Amino acid sequence: MNRDRRTFLKSAAIGVSASLCRVDAVAASISHEGSSAKAAVAFAGPRRLADYVNVLQGTNSSPSYSRGNTLPIVAAPFGMAHWTIQTTSERGNWFFHPADPRIEGVRCTHQLAPWLGDYGHIAILPFCGSPNLTPTGRASSYRPRDLHLTPYNMHVELRRYSVTIDLAPTERCALIELTFAEAGPAGLCIAIPGNKGTFAASSAPGSYIATSPSNQGGVAPDFATYYAFSLMILLSSSNLSR
Repeated sequence: MNRDRRTFLKSAAIGVSASLCRVDAVAASISHEGSSAKAAVAFAGPRRLADYVNVLQGTNSSPSYSRGNTLPIVAAPFGMAHWTIQTTSERGNWFFHPADPRIEGVRCTHQLAPWLGDYGHIAILPFCGSPNLTPTGRASSYRPRDLHLTPYNMHVELRRYSVTIDLAPTERCALIELTFAEAGPAGLCIAIPGNKGTFAASSAPGSYIATSPSNQGGVAPDFATYYAFSLMILLSSSNLSR
């Protein structure tokens, strides 16, 4: 079976669905929970000290009871982009819980604590078939035992779409590999919260610029987090929905 590989950079958009060409089982590269879930190492080889870090520690929290109010962060030391999992947007700033059975997207977050809230964030989710851009509509179930998280690696298997996400953070973005196990139309949903963000094609073919001005107050009027991504192969189509 031929495996078509695709490379992108980190991106964001307001309800953007970017369609890839119809694919056989492919591996796509992007540069840019259950209560029994456990952090694990997704590769073979000698264990490093970072492999012993349980990034799920303290995540079993809620507005009424805190066990740490933490997020399962995957990030480079002092990195500007922190990556985590968004399991539900219905609980506001408590958008991850290890008991949630579904994933709404991989989130680039700047949230220090749920009491402070997030700003300039986005959510990314690959899909197969026709996308539903609402958070609950696009969500996919996953097996907690198949979730592997370390400070430097994320591995998530989306059962609804038969897609595997592998993420490694960099100082300012991330490297993401998407593996589509089944043939058929495939794409990527890139969501900015609210309706004031922007998304536009750049001058270079396959390049796009987006902004996420979402914030909790106390920022300049023109505040925004800027995202850029560049596709090594062109999308067959893209749709913007507010």
